[in-house]
Amino acid sequence: LDHRRRAWIEERQKAVVVGPRTLFIATTNTGSRYVGAGPLDAALDERFTRIVEMGYLSTKEEQDLLTRRVPGLDAKYIEALTEIAAKTRQSSSNIRALSTRRLLAAAKDLQLYGEESLEYTMLNQCSDPSERSALAALLVGKFPSILSDLNVSAANTRSPF
Repeated sequence: LDHRRRAWIEERQKAVVVGPRTLFIATTNTGSRYVGAGPLDAALDERFTRIVEMGYLSTKEEQDLLTRRVPGLDAKYIEALTEIAAKTRQSSSNIRALSTRRLLAAAKDLQLYGEESLEYTMLNQCSDPSERSALAALLVGKFPSILSDLNVSAANTRSPF
């Protein structure tokens, strides 16, 4: 990754030369939100001199992505999932933000197995009981037919927002 654009590979006893228009892209989760994540080693950090911070897709972009990746899923489900995700990403939320990856899994399972699958793709990711209850309230608000499946009482389904 340095100016020489080559690396000696001892096991192969030869140099690997990087082409002139080759670009390396790396990703990392850094910061206190990620267990076990720490600062990059200084030497490695020096090799990646351009940093692009990525946020979440907009609700519309996320809806478009889910529509493309899970063709045939009812638009009302896509809208409901992305609205729930947006609410978890608000600073006032006491629920861990739902990732686009988690939404995609939920959408695929929703299409294959129905609404009850949301318990497994979304709720069971919450180990904290208050977080689970708050997410259950959001889910029941958009997917009322799963109320009995979640065994959530009406008293526990008030939205935290």
